[in-house]
Amino acid sequence: MSLALVAVFSAFGYFMLSQGLDRIAKAALESKMSSFSHSLAASSDAQDVTARSHALIELAMGHSNLYVYIVRPDHLYSPLLTIGPQPMQFQPGIAPSTPELALQEWQDGPNRLMLTGAQTVQLKDGTSLTAYLTVDRTSDQELLNALLKWGLAAFPLILMVILVVVY
Repeated sequence: MSLALVAVFSAFGYFMLSQGLDRIAKAALESKMSSFSHSLAASSDAQDVTARSHALIELAMGHSNLYVYIVRPDHLYSPLLTIGPQPMQFQPGIAPSTPELALQEWQDGPNRLMLTGAQTVQLKDGTSLTAYLTVDRTSDQELLNALLKWGLAAFPLILMVILVVVY
């Protein structure tokens, strides 16, 4: 009975941590997208976006797992601006037609778990741009995998403790 209880609590802890990491990643992406869309909306036209790219780069600084891809909606594979520490196989699977943030989870070529937020932003001249912000969730997966490995490694030890205490 004690062993089953330990297994249930371990599974519950894993599930809660997984859900918590998902909520944190989505909230952080929404907050960062809000900053990016505000900065983009202050641009007078598409050329101003590339000319003032330093302001957008500063928003991404300090985030080693954040990738930014800004395009015209009709030119998805010709970005105006890309920001990010390493290349990824980006495939814009979401094409928002409203200014609402759309979220999508996916995996890139090396099977890294990614979370992408996409939002259409209207510039001062009326031009629409789509901003894609992608967060690499590899570190979240590594944390969950480490927890799972720890649980599997500790399980025999917990079983021995239970057997010694009971008998």
